[in-house]
Amino acid sequence: MKKWIACLLVAATALLAVPDTMYARLPYITSYFDSNQSSWFRIQPIYTPADAYSARFGEPVDLHVAADDKVYVADKELGQVIVLNNDGSLERTIGDEEGIGQLSSPEGVFVTPEGLVYVADAGNQRIAVFDSDGAFEREYKKPDSALLGSEHFVPNKLVVDRRGVMYIALNSSYQGLVRLNGDGE
Repeated sequence: MKKWIACLLVAATALLAVPDTMYARLPYITSYFDSNQSSWFRIQPIYTPADAYSARFGEPVDLHVAADDKVYVADKELGQVIVLNNDGSLERTIGDEEGIGQLSSPEGVFVTPEGLVYVADAGNQRIAVFDSDGAFEREYKKPDSALLGSEHFVPNKLVVDRRGVMYIALNSSYQGLVRLNGDGE
C-alpha cells in the first residue's frame, strides 16, 4: 500500500511540474496575477502584432532594421544574412556560396546609413563587410595587439558608429568590448 501511495505522489508531482501548454496564435491570452487576492485575471492583450513575416529561417540570431526600413536577419544555421523589405517579402540574401564572401555561423549584423553591411562572422573568426548590393568588400581579422593576447577572436555582436569605429562583443571575452577603427587596428 505504501508503494502505491508513493507512486501516486511521484506521478502527481510530475504532472504538476510540467508547464502549461503555450500557444502562439492570435489573439494572445494575457493574464495578471493579483497577489492580494491570490488569483489570476485575464486582461486586454499587452500588444497585438500587425503582421507576421513568412520568410524561412534556420536559426535567426540577430536582426537590424536599416535606415531604409529593410530588415537584416543574421541566420546562423543557413550561414547568411537575409534581407527583407519593409512588407516582409524576401529581397535578397547576403553571403556567397563559396569563396572569401562565404559566411560561417554569422551571429551579428549591423547596417550603416550608407548601406554597408557588417557581419560578425563567428565561424570564420572575422568581421565581414558587404556593400549595399551584397557584394563582399573586406574583412577584419584579429588585430595584432597585446591587449587581446591569447584571446580568441570570435565576434558575435557588433555596432559601427558614424566614423566607422566598430564595437565588437566577443564570444569568449569577459573584459568588455573590442574597439576597432576603420583600418582594423
